[in-house]
Amino acid sequence: MANIIKAGNAAGGFSVTPDQSGVLNIRTGTGAGTTALTIDETQNATFAGNLNVLGAVTGGVSGIRQLLQTSVTTPQTISSTSPVATSIVGSITPVATTSKVLVTVNVGSMYLNQGAAVPGIFYLYRNIGAVAPSSIVSPWFHSVWIPGTNTSPSSSGCAVFLDSPNTTSQVTYTVYCSVGVSYAPLTIQYQSVPTYVTLAEFKP
Repeated sequence: MANIIKAGNAAGGFSVTPDQSGVLNIRTGTGAGTTALTIDETQNATFAGNLNVLGAVTGGVSGIRQLLQTSVTTPQTISSTSPVATSIVGSITPVATTSKVLVTVNVGSMYLNQGAAVPGIFYLYRNIGAVAPSSIVSPWFHSVWIPGTNTSPSSSGCAVFLDSPNTTSQVTYTVYCSVGVSYAPLTIQYQSVPTYVTLAEFKP
């Protein structure tokens, strides 16, 4: 048995049938109705159909709140010995200030022109809302350099960082890059091989 709340679309419309079972049964549809939600005496809820959540899910166990990915394929050449912004950018708006954001960047192809004993250096910058970007990982990872060659072959790189932005405003992550010497430029997205930025918001 169960306490029954019915929202029917036939004559009579809304109705309540009480009992002392401690179970609540919500029904919709015609006639006796079809059970949409059952809540038992131990507060466990069972949905018969899909659950669509429009707001933030709070409480409960840890898990992924958002998973976003962007890509860029346009080649970009860096020849500056100071960090400059690249086209590798990703943005996310956390649903809670307590969230963690896992930043993953996979540079599909990069090419270091001229044999130089100093590889390209990558940095991770972050800006929240309208605040100017600031470095949060410096350095983050390096390009590949092969000693004894005039040029380094095409290579790839991947880096991961777990951030705690402490905000519900938009957070933008930008990869910056510099080279050791200006006469040895580094090309990323070499031959238009894509770079991917993946942002995952986690409930801690």
